[in-house]
Amino acid sequence: MASGMQHKNAISTATEGLIQAQLELYHHSLGYVKSVALRAATELGIPDAIHRHGGVATLSDIATETGIHPSKYSHLRRLMHALAVTGIFSVEGSDDDAGYKLTAVSSILVEGGESMCNLSPMVHVLVELLKLTMLCSIKEWFTDERASAMTLFEVAHGCTPSEMKAKKGTVGMFQAAMVADSNLVMEVVLKEHIGIFKGVSSLVDAGGGHGAAAAAIAKALPHVKCTVLDLPHVIAGAPTSRDVQFVAGDVFEYVPQADAILLKTRVPSIYYGGARKLYLLEGR
Repeated sequence: MASGMQHKNAISTATEGLIQAQLELYHHSLGYVKSVALRAATELGIPDAIHRHGGVATLSDIATETGIHPSKYSHLRRLMHALAVTGIFSVEGSDDDAGYKLTAVSSILVEGGESMCNLSPMVHVLVELLKLTMLCSIKEWFTDERASAMTLFEVAHGCTPSEMKAKKGTVGMFQAAMVADSNLVMEVVLKEHIGIFKGVSSLVDAGGGHGAAAAAIAKALPHVKCTVLDLPHVIAGAPTSRDVQFVAGDVFEYVPQADAILLKTRVPSIYYGGARKLYLLEGR
């Protein structure tokens, strides 16, 4: 009798393990849903809608502010539920009376919010179809001999990211994302770690794009002569500035003389490489 019960319990435990494994498998397989839900929120302007309502808004408020058609109201509820579960928003109450609030994450997706740094452009760059389809080519990238000297993006799309941005006319969107990212990073650095610039009177931001980081440094520390070095096609689109000098060139070939060189990685993706960090190196 005892042996029979033990066998039955063992089967039950094994069955529960299979169901749990299935749930985890589906959770990982559908992980992209969180990313596209976040992109949808920024495209619809949901963080801004909640911000305009004083930091808390109902579904009706959000639908009115964002111009969502009444026929999509139930789908909006599902979208907001998914965004609340993943921590993009918080929610109090239930059903139509539920109030959605900004969290630390969604507060930096607001135009004119407390941090003054709106990272919505970065979400649009990080979560887009080209990158999703690129990741579906990982097998070919690992196994195809022709891919040995190519990036994953090149294997999937037959060109480099820069060539694709030029083809699709999304260079401006990418630069807007880089500026937003730099603004947030430099806001923190200049508030909390401004001491790292002690003794620096000249600085080169290597690969500094349109100069958002350099401009922030020049504004906070007017005595520091700031120069941005980047590729010619990037510098060509940079804004005119009295505080920042732009130099076209290749960081791997030549860096102008300065007390310090600023290195900040850009997008933390599989083909841009690396986690985001900021380095201040002694110059020549």
